[in-house]
Amino acid sequence: MAQFSKLYLRFIIIVLIQFISIASSYSQKKVIDSLMSTLAKVDDITKVKLMLTIAEFHTENSKYDTALMYRFKALQLAERIENNESLYQCLKELSSYYERNKYHDKALEFGLRAERIAKTIAGPMNLFSAFTHPFGWLLNNTSNLFFRVFNIKRL
Repeated sequence: MAQFSKLYLRFIIIVLIQFISIASSYSQKKVIDSLMSTLAKVDDITKVKLMLTIAEFHTENSKYDTALMYRFKALQLAERIENNESLYQCLKELSSYYERNKYHDKALEFGLRAERIAKTIAGPMNLFSAFTHPFGWLLNNTSNLFFRVFNIKRL
């Protein structure tokens, strides 16, 4: 009798696991379908981000070929619209994908391309930082003086 109840309990657990797996798969399919329908309605930069999100969903579901296809589609679109930020994100994700799957040569190739783009983006950001630094310094010192004059303790 105890043998039967153990067997019955195992059967119930297996059925529950299968049910949860099917429900999760259905839920993820709905998310992917929703993202796919949104693709037609948004601008190209958002399309790149959505395609990378779709690729991540496919990776989580072990559909690596489909995930890779969406990453390359995102890369092609980013190259076409010549948006460095999107291009950097695509190259970085492809580099990570290939590194996780032990294709080190490909990972390095995409990683170095991403680094070159990051360096081109960094120049204008450094200039902006240098330009706004005096304003940040002035604001910080003014607030410090205010706290000192009115004897306010910081948290």
